[in-house]
Amino acid sequence: SYAIVGVGAVIYSPAKYGILPFLTRGGDALLLRANSHLESFTILAILSGAVAGGYLADKSIALALAVCLALYALSIP
Repeated sequence: SYAIVGVGAVIYSPAKYGILPFLTRGGDALLLRANSHLESFTILAILSGAVAGGYLADKSIALALAVCLALYALSIP
């Protein structure tokens, strides 16, 4: 499963950072600020997801899987 996540990151990350100059047409200072916010929120999401997942799995594996399934279903357009 880590290989699949790695392939997804290889595809998604360049696009995520490559679109920032087009979204921030306010010069280098705005691009720097947008890039730092993007990276900060990415790390925050990774850490909070790990903590929340560990907490849910500690309470109930079935609950953790149900929440994971519900969040996955919400992400499909």
